[in-house]
Amino acid sequence: MKRFTSFFLPFGPLLMLVGCIEPPDFSSVPAISPLPFEHFILNSQDRLGNRVTRDSVVFQVAFQDGDGDLGITADEFAGKGDPKLKGLNNYTVRVLRKFGSGRNDYREVFPQVSYSSFFPPLKPDGKRGPIEGTLRFSQTFYDIANTRRKDTLKFQIKILDRALNESNTIETDTVIVFPPVYKP
Repeated sequence: MKRFTSFFLPFGPLLMLVGCIEPPDFSSVPAISPLPFEHFILNSQDRLGNRVTRDSVVFQVAFQDGDGDLGITADEFAGKGDPKLKGLNNYTVRVLRKFGSGRNDYREVFPQVSYSSFFPPLKPDGKRGPIEGTLRFSQTFYDIANTRRKDTLKFQIKILDRALNESNTIETDTVIVFPPVYKP
């Protein structure tokens, strides 16, 4: 009994406090906010020994969701399971390119390969409940003929949950693709 008492006295009040913590009250519609992103240039060789340059941006997005139904599996994306999730890009990206000298002179451009994608379930146990964290997504630009050097881009990002609730849309800071300091 003495052993139990010596354990319970210092940790008992702490255990009671932990049991009284209320889970956060997030909306069932996901909410996102931008975090700083990483931007770097990578040089490598292809299988033929040619130099290949890639400009890479890693976006970070903070998220909150009240019921934790974020993410889909690769099987669901392929059409096995819930039909509404087949081919669903639950991470949606719009690419905006600066065209003029005006501060807000951006227009949407449509890359040959979509930057939208899907991310896996963030609560693999499937239990409903609030969830928050950070999603990281990498976008890569290759130094090829149809990529314009010194393009000033920004991105609009939103996510969808399994119930197809759409988050707010965030806009990133600008990124200069293959900036002038880059020398091939």
